[in-house]
Amino acid sequence: MMFIFIIIVIAAVYLLMDSKNSKSGNGNGSGSYNEGNSEARGIDVLNERFALGEIDEEEYLHKKRLLQNK
Repeated sequence: MMFIFIIIVIAAVYLLMDSKNSKSGNGNGSGSYNEGNSEARGIDVLNERFALGEIDEEEYLHKKRLLQNK
């Protein structure tokens, strides 16, 4: 169980770093941010925060409902 949690944390950190690099133009991305996909990006950030333990399940579910009802 601990091994799975470590893998999730590593994946979340990697995705976070990759998205920062692509937004700033430092990575292999174009450096532009797709505004049309903001809901999906918001949910990705929310998933990362939940995986890292920054928010609890109740707050996660509440914010996820808010993002999906935009």
